[in-house]
Amino acid sequence: MSSQQLLNGSFEINESGCGINLVNDAFNDRVEYITAFGGQSEIDLLIDFCEYGKAGHEDYFIALYNYNFSDAFSFEISRPFNAQNSTGCDLLRG
Repeated sequence: MSSQQLLNGSFEINESGCGINLVNDAFNDRVEYITAFGGQSEIDLLIDFCEYGKAGHEDYFIALYNYNFSDAFSFEISRPFNAQNSTGCDLLRG
């Protein structure tokens, strides 16, 4: 039995370079398998040359913002979760 995999978990499959303050629809148009839906609606899609830091894995990373509302996103997974198994995810905070 194989485990579930995050699709595009490193944000590498995208049509952007530095995407600063992308509204949800713009982010969703540029990044496959990930859906932005937060009320803040300004996720950053970044790469090293954007000068906001370095990715923890591969080349790309995202930045989320929270003021009155929060940015939010979800990953697609390769297959449905099995309710009998435990699941975890590690996030890097910069």
